[in-house]
Amino acid sequence: MLSSNQLKIKPFTVIVAAAKNEGIGFKGDLPWPKIPKEMKHFVNVTTTKEPLGFSMGELVGKDCFFQNNFKFATSPVSDKINAVIMGRKTWDSIPLKFRPLQKRMNVILTNQTNLEDTNDENGLIQVFNDFQVALENLSMNPRINEIFVIGGSTVYDLAINKYTEFCKLIIKTRINRDYECDTFMPKIDEENTYSKIYISQTHQHDDITFDYCFIGNKKMLQHKPELMPTRLMSKYKKHPEMQYLEIIKDIIETGSEKADRTGVGIIGKFGYQMKFDLEESFPILTTKDVFWRGVAEELIWFVKGDTNAKNLSDKKIKIWDGNASRQFLDGIGLKEREEWDLGPVYGFQWRHFGAAYDTMHSDYTNQGFDQLADVINQIKNNPTSRRILMSAWNAADLKKMALPPCHILAQFYVTADQKLSCQMYQRSCDMGLGVPFNIASYSLLTCMLAQVCGLKRGEFIHVLGDAHVYKNHVEPLQEQLKRYPYPFPQLLLNPDVTDIEQFKFSDFKLINYTHHPRIKMEMAV
Repeated sequence: MLSSNQLKIKPFTVIVAAAKNEGIGFKGDLPWPKIPKEMKHFVNVTTTKEPLGFSMGELVGKDCFFQNNFKFATSPVSDKINAVIMGRKTWDSIPLKFRPLQKRMNVILTNQTNLEDTNDENGLIQVFNDFQVALENLSMNPRINEIFVIGGSTVYDLAINKYTEFCKLIIKTRINRDYECDTFMPKIDEENTYSKIYISQTHQHDDITFDYCFIGNKKMLQHKPELMPTRLMSKYKKHPEMQYLEIIKDIIETGSEKADRTGVGIIGKFGYQMKFDLEESFPILTTKDVFWRGVAEELIWFVKGDTNAKNLSDKKIKIWDGNASRQFLDGIGLKEREEWDLGPVYGFQWRHFGAAYDTMHSDYTNQGFDQLADVINQIKNNPTSRRILMSAWNAADLKKMALPPCHILAQFYVTADQKLSCQMYQRSCDMGLGVPFNIASYSLLTCMLAQVCGLKRGEFIHVLGDAHVYKNHVEPLQEQLKRYPYPFPQLLLNPDVTDIEQFKFSDFKLINYTHHPRIKMEMAV
């Protein structure tokens, strides 16, 4: 192949949608049901006359990309049109009534010189038998604005792996499910050639979640970092998990070192906020494997008002074992307390606020104030109230608790369009272990309450007070920061459950939870 100094080719963009197994087609059609939002994305990207963010004029004669004395033909933006390059099979897969794709120059790669089934009244079709020749002709055409490669597998392989130095961007819709396929996306070399630069929020269609992943050419970004497709990316909300990762990075890089109760030592900062949409997907971190069963069973345990840690431990959920041990209880002065008895912690405060705590075996029926029941009552009967709150912080009970509450206050809000949102304040935020659990737990609680109260899901807003990274978590978290998030999964609840106390783990279905491997971190006790 000729070098980029000899070829007169505009940089182009690849746009593709692929399943988890990298499948892109089955029997000449898409492997998944039609997704209107994804189709609209394809049309919007391939028809826009706005620059994606890469300045073609700045690229001319710069670095090693183009011959120094060569400039592409230009014309006013209003006269321009984008080109979409495709193989013959991709062309055939487009329904006849949609051919050619409107407002775009349709470039078909085929050895056939005559396409009898084409209707080209508007001059929107060009046929070439060679990918390079097609690129060169489009680059010299003053009407052509952006060039997009839209399939199929062979053409993608040429674009991504043979004409690498001209492939400036890959826009990949990541369909978060496996499908039976007979055509697959070629491997994208993200070690040496390409790198993810942006991931959108997760979207949902029926039982499918998906997002948009922008993958840039490393060499181009290294030579001209300002050539990021920022204009295009700004139209897509960022993947919400990036909030968490950016906070971790900020704490490690700019936080203050402090001693702490556990003796491990921390790096911390004060005051962050994260927002997660609950309507289209469920926010459970994907850059590591979060213990979903532990999240759900602990929340069910809270809802019951249970304070016996053995009830969780017997289900192989050991997250409270350290704080419920004889050694730990003795160490904080609760020597009379039975092992496993955590005292008036979260669930007790949610269901019996103000009651006198005796033991984990005592019957507290009708004792104290049932905050959770009151929250449900207010959401149903007084949804505009600004007093729909639930607090785990009872100063009078703190010394009786094995561990004072970290997540201390939740406020609920019903919108005019009948969506339930939750904002939770967390005073002490263990970013490595605790916060991933808390994100999923309060998101789950909000979904449960929405169903019980006959509302739609809104947002979970997480306010962080003392946000810290334990020093023995820095290395594993730095490993996590190297990972990119996957699309969030969906959460389905058993629709027959209308009483919050009746939920069981089997009533929760986390659909298509795709995640990176587990990262081991020791809990500081």
